Amino acid sequence: MTVPLGDASAATVEIVHAGQVITRVAATTKLLHDAVASIPDAGFREHPAQRRKELFKKIDALDKKLAKKDFSEAREILHDEIREDLLEDLINGYPTQSPLELSKDQILSLVDDLVQRLPQEQERGKK
Repeated sequence: MTVPLGDASAATVEIVHAGQVITRVAATTKLLHDAVASIPDAGFREHPAQRRKELFKKIDALDKKLAKKDFSEAREILHDEIREDLLEDLINGYPTQSPLELSKDQILSLVDDLVQRLPQEQERGKK
């Protein structure tokens, strides 16, 4: 099943039971977190655990900016920090062992798609 992501700023999934929100998940950052978690250690140039942890910290920072609807800062974190780190830290053509492990190109494509879905700065004042 495919669910369109739509506007990256509005992609929050809530689990509700008896009218009470049990949990909330920001789909944008959850997708990115899961993609980074799926990278095999052999996909990193060096220190996979450390690099993955640093990427997770940046994804958490992105999540906070999206929650505040600070799309300009979110775009900078996503494009200028996370994407650049992935470009530098990952080995081109690293082997994947299952369909659940994403290649470098697939992860970069996901990041590019998420950047494109962020509202433009001039749209911020319209909402």
